[in-house]
Amino acid sequence: MDDHERQALPLPDEPDLGQRLATCLSSSRLFSLDLGDVLQETAALMAEVLPGVDVSVLAFDHPSRAGDIRLDDRTTALIDDARATRATALDEAGRTIAVPLCVRHQQRSEPSRAAVGTRVVGVALLEAGSPLSPASLSLAELLADRAAVAVEHATMYQTQAQIAQQLQRRLLPVEAPQIDGLEIGVFFRSRTEGALIGGDFVDFVTLSPHQIAVSIGDVSGKGVAAAAFTVITKYALRAIIATLSWPTWPGEALRDLHNALQGQLDQDGYVTVGLGLIDASRGTLSLASAGHPSPFLLREGAARQPLIITAPAIALADQSELEPFPTERIELQAGDTLLFYTDGLSELRNDEGEFYDERCLATSLADFGGMKPQQLVEALYLDAVSFSVRPPHDDVALVAVRLAG
Repeated sequence: MDDHERQALPLPDEPDLGQRLATCLSSSRLFSLDLGDVLQETAALMAEVLPGVDVSVLAFDHPSRAGDIRLDDRTTALIDDARATRATALDEAGRTIAVPLCVRHQQRSEPSRAAVGTRVVGVALLEAGSPLSPASLSLAELLADRAAVAVEHATMYQTQAQIAQQLQRRLLPVEAPQIDGLEIGVFFRSRTEGALIGGDFVDFVTLSPHQIAVSIGDVSGKGVAAAAFTVITKYALRAIIATLSWPTWPGEALRDLHNALQGQLDQDGYVTVGLGLIDASRGTLSLASAGHPSPFLLREGAARQPLIITAPAIALADQSELEPFPTERIELQAGDTLLFYTDGLSELRNDEGEFYDERCLATSLADFGGMKPQQLVEALYLDAVSFSVRPPHDDVALVAVRLAG
């Protein structure tokens, strides 16, 4: 028997032991993705199973805790003992008890052999008016074992969520850059907080005081894996743009990005990218797309999509490209507004099943065209959400760029 296995429960020597045991075994409410909730429910269940006992629970390597934990020298020593021995520790009077929350895990002791070990993820601290009976102590240990699994799952989820949130902060610029002759607005809204962050990204590369590259894209998939590959895509494209001399055809940069990402994505993975190079002094836009929706050009109250030819999404084809992706050059006029967006908007539907498609977006863009770029992207998002019968189920990214009049 290893140090994690518990002794069999003693024979019922208390009238309510069966009911208390059933409470332990039906403790499905422990399992939550929120670590704080897990600890609170663990403390509450132990208090039900052990009437008259004050229960506090804390997770190691994490600030979360439940209950009034007084970590004086005596309780700290008990907790350290329980963590080191992976066994319940009691003070001399048997009234203060530290029950470790242990989970099993595989560890490799030799290259060819895997062994099962235990890891202590937390502790339940019990303050009783009198020593607990053997049956009550066994119930506390049984519940601690169940709580340990829930703590492990919640901690893993929370860690993934924190990683995803950190990655997401790297995906989008903190604020729009200052470019002579341009006004820029940026809006981004993720589908959920946590580990299911998608792969939308926006980036700006300032090439001169009046020249800028705007990229927008969407990596297939969800979660940490998609977010991580989005970071790779974003910074790979930034590096490629920096190595090409101005004026650069965006199609060359997308070709090089496609070739650089060959073999890096999962078998069915892909990335859509739109890339525009804007010269505010000359009033020109060079534009290319790899499977990404064409941006809109708003001019004199009318919105249209100027990009006609697009290439397949990045890495969707399994061979390298030799020729640049198709690029279009557009002459801009003072007051023109460009809107780059991801397909999170166009996937929204109303109660009649109609999508917030390019036609709806063009109409709304024309209606809101008099707004400043930042106000414009925020208004478009609110308009799309009010159109939809359900909240967005994908990330939404919007960038509006206006050539100053």
